[in-house]
Amino acid sequence: MPSRFERPDVAIVIVNHEARESLVECLTSLPAATPGLRTEVFVVDNASRDGSAELVSRRFPGIKLIASEENLGFARACNLAIARTQAPFILLLNPDTVCRPAAVTKLLHLLESRPRAAAVGPRLVYPDGTLQASAFRIPTLLVECTDTLGFMRILPQAWLQRASLLQGLLPASGHFDPHDTTRRVDFVIGACLLLRRAALQEVGPIDESFFLYYEEIDLCLRLGQAGWQVFHHPDALVVHAVGRSASQKPALSYLARHHSRLCLYRKHRGRAFNSVLRTTVALATMVRLVASPLSRRGVTSSDCLRVLRWVVAGPPNRLEADR
Repeated sequence: MPSRFERPDVAIVIVNHEARESLVECLTSLPAATPGLRTEVFVVDNASRDGSAELVSRRFPGIKLIASEENLGFARACNLAIARTQAPFILLLNPDTVCRPAAVTKLLHLLESRPRAAAVGPRLVYPDGTLQASAFRIPTLLVECTDTLGFMRILPQAWLQRASLLQGLLPASGHFDPHDTTRRVDFVIGACLLLRRAALQEVGPIDESFFLYYEEIDLCLRLGQAGWQVFHHPDALVVHAVGRSASQKPALSYLARHHSRLCLYRKHRGRAFNSVLRTTVALATMVRLVASPLSRRGVTSSDCLRVLRWVVAGPPNRLEADR
């Protein structure tokens, strides 16, 4: 941790919502992940009711806690913390991650060695050590529709990799790209994302239209359009227990994913792309609406109807957490 007179090299921003136990593991991993760096750590607690804020205050007194009385969502919470630091580099980190030794230092060295590099993400793995796809090219329309309909989760990855016809139809999916070399990509998963402040100041803050999901794609798109570069760096390793927090509130997660998906492509794609995507979202939503309540896993008929209204009238500028 820096003294009061030293500017930190990296500001680490963790947005937490009812992920108390995971948050402890995440924070405990940071000293070993940042050798040689002056850091300051912000935890923005989004109105957790599991004692997360109290735990941070008690067990991690050196961490700067911002306890919000409402669930601000990811983008608003990140921007709130970023505005309170002057560090030249900013690490956005999910509470369900554990950084392996020197992971953050390795990410920083990559940005320092490439003046036009604005963002870099590590190799992400699941808790069992298997690779989590985390570096992508911008999704094609077919990829988004396939994912919206749930086929990416149903079809075995090994089968998809062998299906030459499908690979030919998905030239920009990124799902089957190698994750074993340092390379430029269109975007990386935001579970662990190191940003150059100068680039962020040029393109503007994280778009607060996105409550959760897709905000990193929007940010990386804007960085690329401004001439900056995004990298994947597999030498830095981070364990990501994906979805622990989101699984506790499936309805909010469901609404946020569709809201962000519709917002992203309204912002960055043309009318034809959006027409097909909205039709696909409507189809997937109607299937879920007529399915057995048990198969919805916490998503109600009202949630499905809300998404259908967004398909027809367009998503609101901001999704508020009303549950």
